[in-house]
Amino acid sequence: MRFFTPDALICIDIWDKVNNPEKHIYPSLQDDIHCFGGWIHHALQHIRDKGTRVYHYDTTGATDNFRLPYEDKRDVFINELNGFHKYDTVVLCGFHLQRCLQSVENSLKGLDYYNRPNYIYLCINLSLNYPGDMFEMKDNYCFWNNVGFTKI
Repeated sequence: MRFFTPDALICIDIWDKVNNPEKHIYPSLQDDIHCFGGWIHHALQHIRDKGTRVYHYDTTGATDNFRLPYEDKRDVFINELNGFHKYDTVVLCGFHLQRCLQSVENSLKGLDYYNRPNYIYLCINLSLNYPGDMFEMKDNYCFWNNVGFTKI
């Protein structure tokens, strides 16, 4: 098994509060997001220390609803997906795996050849599936542990 360190990690929709019209259908959504956000921030400490550039992106365009237990000056907050062509490998994580993460993946892949990263991965254990969504395995999923990322 070979581990890799991505050049960039984009944390997508790591919210503090749920602003979702369906939250009454999934009453545990706020708790799920709060608990899982804590896990992601724990992992980010290790990922930053390996030299990966960490970005925070909200698909709604807001930048004031991120769950940040502390502020790290190395992180970059973005409201558009520009400039990622300078990275060879980009990993996506956050909320929700087969919704917003897949949408961001498609946006990055939709850029012309010279403006997109060579390798884009979605990290399974740093992403939360939306309640009720069925999991479908794809060929660009990866897994993280404190040694690094590995392609599944």
